[in-house]
Amino acid sequence: MKKLAFFAFFIGYMPFVLFAQKPLLNETFEKFSISTPDRFVETSSSVRWSANGASVSIVANPQKAGIDKSNLVLQISRNVNPEIVKGSQGKNHPGGNTYRGCSTDSYNFSMSEKLCIIELKVLKKVAGKLGIRITEANSFKEVISEELEGSDKWQLVRFDFTGKIPAIVDNTKLLFEMEKNPTAEAQTPELTVFIDDIKLIAK
Repeated sequence: MKKLAFFAFFIGYMPFVLFAQKPLLNETFEKFSISTPDRFVETSSSVRWSANGASVSIVANPQKAGIDKSNLVLQISRNVNPEIVKGSQGKNHPGGNTYRGCSTDSYNFSMSEKLCIIELKVLKKVAGKLGIRITEANSFKEVISEELEGSDKWQLVRFDFTGKIPAIVDNTKLLFEMEKNPTAEAQTPELTVFIDDIKLIAK
């Protein structure tokens, strides 16, 4: 009887253990340490962000008020580079790179038609676009861009992938794109964006 009871407990407990070990998309950046701008930033738990045509760093919250009173946030600073190059499909890409921003594949989360909204807080003083690209096992899936107001206050932004992705379950990568505008002039100024509290939520 005791063996049966133990077996039943183990079977009931095992899914919880497996679920608890899976990294979740709920990044607050509070486990990071303040860092200087560089191509990479990471925590001791092997969560890593990397930049391309930009720099990435962990900084003290520059506007600790309103909807975001946390201590640490992610800073993405786009490099100044107005050159336009042609990508693999012959399209013009401003800024000398097909994208300038940062990415991470540290969070092995699953997306579905029900669980398909990326929510985050953004501090962006200059109006313009911020895009999120989703890839799985280095295969491009979809990108959603949102036009944001320029503000010195934190904004809550949701990127809704409803109908865009049937299911993504493995090797998921998040890629943040900075202002993919069609002209070199729009890419010339340096641009800094602060991001915090990235979550995957249900619709």
